[in-house]
Amino acid sequence: IGSSIDGTTGENFRCGDFGRGGVNNRAPGAWYTVVGNGRIFEASTCSETTDFGTAVQLFAGVCGGSSCSAGSISDADCDNAFSSRLSWVSVFGQLYQVFVFGRNAGDSGNFGIRLRDFEAPPNDGCRSSLSLTLNSGTPFIGSSIDG
Repeated sequence: IGSSIDGTTGENFRCGDFGRGGVNNRAPGAWYTVVGNGRIFEASTCSETTDFGTAVQLFAGVCGGSSCSAGSISDADCDNAFSSRLSWVSVFGQLYQVFVFGRNAGDSGNFGIRLRDFEAPPNDGCRSSLSLTLNSGTPFIGSSIDG
């Protein structure tokens, strides 16, 4: 965790049940495995090595018996438009499969992938939420539910 690895999609293939997680996955890819430690994980292909449009998909469990948890096809914070970034809260001891592949069917190429972990913020629950203040100095109170 924390270091960057160079990879290529080459002739690698997918496994398991795809089509969930909101990401097209009809391109060859490369698999990586990580075990959760209870912290926030981030997998990113933001690298000078990345030379094609990448997508990242996350699976919980072992190949063939895993379920797609999330997917990403972009990273707005990276200068390389080919990159993708995906973050998730890991469960301690849970096996995760990270799949890097082409955004479009048949796309393949070289990429750099980096996995980092972060401590969850101390206010990550509703009861310990922090009040946000707008520029006017007035606290913001609102709802995402139409009334």
